[in-house]
Parts: sequence; structure tokens; C-alpha cells
Amino acid sequence: MLRDFQQWLGPANVRALILALIFTGLVSAVLGFVADGDWVITVQSLLFIVFLASATIIIGRKLGPYGQRRLFFSILPALGLAILAVIAPSAWLPFLLGGAFGWVLAAQFFIREPTIMEYKTAIKHMRNQDYQAAINTISELIRAEPKVLEHLDFRARLFQLDGQTQAAIQDYEKMIALDENDPRGYSGLAAIYVQMGDFEKARYYSLLAFERSQTSPALLHDLALIEDRLGNYQSVIDYIDRAIAHGLRESRLLLLGYLWQARAYAALGQTEKAENTLKKVAQQKRGLKEWQNILEDSQAETVRHIYAEDIHLAERVIVFHQISIEKIFGAAQ
Repeated sequence: MLRDFQQWLGPANVRALILALIFTGLVSAVLGFVADGDWVITVQSLLFIVFLASATIIIGRKLGPYGQRRLFFSILPALGLAILAVIAPSAWLPFLLGGAFGWVLAAQFFIREPTIMEYKTAIKHMRNQDYQAAINTISELIRAEPKVLEHLDFRARLFQLDGQTQAAIQDYEKMIALDENDPRGYSGLAAIYVQMGDFEKARYYSLLAFERSQTSPALLHDLALIEDRLGNYQSVIDYIDRAIAHGLRESRLLLLGYLWQARAYAALGQTEKAENTLKKVAQQKRGLKEWQNILEDSQAETVRHIYAEDIHLAERVIVFHQISIEKIFGAAQ
């Protein structure tokens, strides 16, 4: 969850948040050591409020206009009341702090997020395979909020489902232009080039994404896929090991990751390691079931194009208990 938040916030904003925490925390700690008196507690409390205000601004920069409005409308008046609670007579403290917490709760009822309804409408169109209607719905939202990366990312995915590859590429390029430190635009382009079979370009953009989110197990998994297709087998092994070390736990991703590792070991002549890794594939029965359910979906054409052959090989390992390297990869080649 923390990794997801870091990836969403972006490296620059994460650094700003950490610096704000270090600065306010350090000043507060120094005051605690070198000074004494009631005023120290007052200043330390104000420093904590300064940190909360800084965090609100930093996080708010990543939100769209409606999200910013909700956040600032909820938090800033509450921080103002908290400041008054710190500097006002102590008898006022319970009332001002109670007012601050009460405002945060009450503000949620004053502001509604209209964006959610537009996403619900687009998803409804998407499930009915009316992709153009879904694209039109999100395009209206983008006209109102042209700098929100989430909207562009969602529309790019809709363009891909509708077969409008060039339009999807343009949306991902817009995302990069808006925030070059956000990995999603680069990983989106990498996914498109994987679908097109241009694995050199896919690796280029995937590495750019990884530079911006070096603890993402999903990006490491994507890089392993690309290196598998390019025949860079040692890189496949390394990327999957790193993905697991960084928290790759989803059975369906482990299923493919172990399969690619086994193929890599076999190609490098390390037969024993290859067969031991196939045994790990055999343990991912839940992952195979998940892939089978995904492939049955009428909207899974892209997934079938990229993964169907690998899933078929994993099926032979799990269902037919074929752990022999020759039977699996020899037959596939």
C-alpha cells in the first residue's frame, strides 16, 4: 500500500514530503533539547501543523480540481482551528479541536465528487463494448480537467480496447509532457509496444518507467516479459528475483514469472534450476485459474495475444504435471 502511494505521488513529491517532515521534525527536536517552557510546546505544535499543511499542499498537487477542492475545503479550515487551539487560552482547546475534527467530517457531506459518476458511465459503456461512447464520456471530463493524469490514462486504455493505438500513444505522450516523473505514461507506451511486438521500444519505455519507480514489482515483471521475448535470459532471471524481493505476491504474476525464469535457466543450460523453477510454476494453481477466467472475457484479446502461449505452457505443467524441460520448452520451440 505504501509503495502504491509512493508511485502515485511521484518521486519529486515524495522527496518534498520527506523534506517537510525532516525540517519540521528536526527543528522541533532541537527546540526540545535546547529550550524549556510552555512556549516550546506551542511552537512544536505549530511546526506539526505546518507539516500537515505542507503535506496537504503536496498531495493536493496530484489531485484534479474537484479532488483539490475537497481536500483543501476539508483540511485547511480544520488546520486554522487547530492553530487557534494552540495559541488561544487553554479553556478553548476542547471546543476548537472538536470543531476541527467536526469540520473534517462535515465537509465530506458538503462536497460531492462528480468525476465518479462520469467514470461509472464510461465503465458501463465499456462493459457493453461501446468503447467510443466511453471515450466520449472521458473526453468531456478531460476537456474540463485537461491536466489530470488519471483521466488521460483511463482514456488511453479505452483507445487500446477500441483499436485506436495511435490515439492511445498520444494520450500517454501527453501524460509524460504533463509530468515527466510519473511512470504511468512510460509504462503505458511500453505496454503498447509489447502488443505491437516492438520489444526494443518496449524495453526503452519500460526502463524509463522503472527509473521513476524502482521498487515497483509490476514494472520489474514487465521488464522480465520484455527480456524473455528478446532472449536476454539472465536479465529475465534477475528481474523476477528482484520483483519477488520487492513484494511480488500475486499468484498469476508469479506463475508467468517462474515460467519465464524456467525458460531462461533452460536456455542457459542450467537444467536442474529450470526443473526446480517449473515446480514453482506447478504450485501456482490459483494463478492459472485466474488467467483462465481472464482469457474467457470477450475484452481480453490483448491479454490473449501477449500471454496465451505462456499460459498454455503453464497449464501443461499444472494440469498434466509435465515438469520435463524437453517436454515443455522443447515442444514449444
